[in-house]
Amino acid sequence: MTTYAQWVTGLAGLTVTGVVKKQAYPPQQVNDADLPLMFPRLPTGGNEVIALTGGMGLKEATAELVILTRPGLLSTQKTEFPILLGLLDAVETTLTAAVLTWGLDRWSVRVEDITLGDGATIYRAIIATVEGTF
Repeated sequence: MTTYAQWVTGLAGLTVTGVVKKQAYPPQQVNDADLPLMFPRLPTGGNEVIALTGGMGLKEATAELVILTRPGLLSTQKTEFPILLGLLDAVETTLTAAVLTWGLDRWSVRVEDITLGDGATIYRAIIATVEGTF
């Protein structure tokens, strides 16, 4: 049986075309030379008891993969729009290829601005919310 740690480590290890650096955990600080930078957030999850046997069903988990693209306040729509579209497509391709390996059931992707560390720096990010069973 796969653990949460193994599942999140597997997601963090996926190769997304266009990502410069991957980290196994959220960074405190980011070097702009490492952008786009991908990392996972801690998952949520659960399990169900099978009523007739008392056994356990498949473990369910949801985790987010975050790809920082650049500091948000430096972003311009004209230059960043095609970069974000390319990364969104690359995330879709990567997750589709990982369906059987990591028990992925569904995902959604979005673009938003997030803060890291002390909250002083805002980054434009692609966030993929990934759900799986294992």
